[in-house]
Amino acid sequence: MKCFAFFVLILLTNTIQAQNIIVTEINYHSDSTMDSGNWFEIYNAGTTTVNLGGWKFSDRDDINEYIIPTGTNLQANKYLVVVNDIAKFTTMHPTVTNYVGAFSFGLSNNWDKIRLYNQAGTLAYSVTYLDSAGWPKCADGRGRTLEYKGGGLDPNLYSSWFDGCMFGSPGKAWSPCNPEIVISEINYNSDTLYDCEDWFELHNETNNPITLTAWKIYDSQDTNQFVIPVVTIPANAYLVLARNITKFNVIHPNVTNVIEYSGFSLSNGGEAIRLFDEAGLINFSVYYRDTLGWPEEADGGGYTLELIDPKGRMCEASNWKKGCFLGSPGKAFNQNDCLPSTAISPALDAFTTVSVLNGTQIQVESVSDRLLSLRLIHINGSVVLDKSFKGSSQITPDIPTGLYIISINDGYRQQHIKTFLYGQ
Repeated sequence: MKCFAFFVLILLTNTIQAQNIIVTEINYHSDSTMDSGNWFEIYNAGTTTVNLGGWKFSDRDDINEYIIPTGTNLQANKYLVVVNDIAKFTTMHPTVTNYVGAFSFGLSNNWDKIRLYNQAGTLAYSVTYLDSAGWPKCADGRGRTLEYKGGGLDPNLYSSWFDGCMFGSPGKAWSPCNPEIVISEINYNSDTLYDCEDWFELHNETNNPITLTAWKIYDSQDTNQFVIPVVTIPANAYLVLARNITKFNVIHPNVTNVIEYSGFSLSNGGEAIRLFDEAGLINFSVYYRDTLGWPEEADGGGYTLELIDPKGRMCEASNWKKGCFLGSPGKAFNQNDCLPSTAISPALDAFTTVSVLNGTQIQVESVSDRLLSLRLIHINGSVVLDKSFKGSSQITPDIPTGLYIISINDGYRQQHIKTFLYGQ
């Protein structure tokens, strides 16, 4: 009877220990330029050491299994990484030594299971991950990993995971990231009245200038890319990449740290933006969405996505907020600099009207006491007239026949935008 009770006690102890073994990080699809192979991280959430020797790992296919080597003990609050390609893993993570492997099968890029069985063959842990249905997108071939949020959350729910730092943090707890360059603001779906097309902002997080030489920007597709011309971002400064610099300048005439990019547009439904260095290696990635808690005002409502914490969970909705109306490109976000959208009229109808007489004469009538700036921009983007005035003004510009844009700015991004064919 005593032997039976002792056996039950051992069995119960092993069961409790098994429940404390969880998976806290998964790398199932590396970016091809920084490939560490497939791996996952085990954590002992208990208070005693667990002997993992003889434990079995299987994916969704029962015939695939890996036996953890005898003598593998995992202390309380410690981590162990299980890898399938030791050479790739150690090349990417040379300082990580708390790993075992290699398992001969891979983790699927689409969906798979990680199942852990203890020495008695009892299922101790199981998680099923996907690359769709709300699961973190930057872990799917875009340089980041799946990180478990902890707190006893169900690991089979996408809401229990987030995109980790670039290349992951195998063998240790997640900690705030330390990127040199981040994408800090995104305008992916402009208000139709203020259509400056797509743009996004890079921020140099360091105290030193960073020169981008032949760096590339991609969206979700590897075939869509733009090579950034040689440009230096000063320490702690910003650089804006605009899809249509003519339209951008109409809305943001005072932003000078901007270059035009080409090759792709940003999807209104959400997608990745990726940054690769001169060696062709991925440096940074983010995946924005227009659902699942992401600020809906940025989806055609005139606002932008503004990054909250550059060291935080980059692809998590909670780390992005509604920026200023029309955004704050090229500089740090400051709520005090934002004007309410009701103070910004697309035509300044409250105090300014613009007319084009006979196709050759521009007449501005304003009751505003602010200094106004009138810019006449050819459709090809060249500025043919830039004039400041107060009150009303009438001009007959000496310009060739063609399609032009009139922009009136009062210093607060309030504008009258009008397109007309001069000479008609």
